[in-house]
Amino acid sequence: MNTQRLKYNPSYKYIFVGIFVLLAVYLNILLVKYVLTLYANVSVVAYLVPWAIALPQFFLGLFVFAGIKTGHITSKTINFKKPTYIQIVSSIFLLGVNFIFIYLYVIFIAILGIEIFMPTLVPPDILGDGFVVYINLITICLLVPILEEIFFRGFLFNAFLGKFRLIYAIFLSSGIFAIMHGSIGFFVPLFFSSIMISFLYYKAKTIWAPVITHSLQNLFVVLVALAA
Repeated sequence: MNTQRLKYNPSYKYIFVGIFVLLAVYLNILLVKYVLTLYANVSVVAYLVPWAIALPQFFLGLFVFAGIKTGHITSKTINFKKPTYIQIVSSIFLLGVNFIFIYLYVIFIAILGIEIFMPTLVPPDILGDGFVVYINLITICLLVPILEEIFFRGFLFNAFLGKFRLIYAIFLSSGIFAIMHGSIGFFVPLFFSSIMISFLYYKAKTIWAPVITHSLQNLFVVLVALAA
């Protein structure tokens, strides 16, 4: 029996509350993006999207830290300890594994000709212009990964780990992670990436290991979009 399961075993009620908050946040993101598409200039929409994603996700962070304050979640379970050199290297190595998988997945889908499952391109003007570029870069590559990892790995994965076996906890939290990003084309790549990141977090036992992988992954996607 793993010791981490004994550390954190929240009630199903609190898990459902967390999933409800998550659902509300992502529905809000979809609504904001839809409104931006309808009423904003196309060039403006692109660099407002990072904020449409990041601002609602503050509620995910608030939920987790409220849980820590009320005793529903322990900061030791999330584990904010400094990552070791080996863990940092492992995070970077995992990034390479994820992109190799995405590359092979895109080739496979292209051969099959199933366009609905083909990942969509990120807009090249996603960062906007001027000073906004730096703000959006920090938002996409730092703020969003931290908020998402604290919730999906720090809370949700650990919550499922307290109820189920490791493999089920990884698959359940990863499935929800992929679904909530609302893209059919990215579902399989995100699901695979989340599985790898969850396992990394389980072995490293520090939230900063998955944050590093997630941040670098977002940075790589942005750089590819800018180069397109």
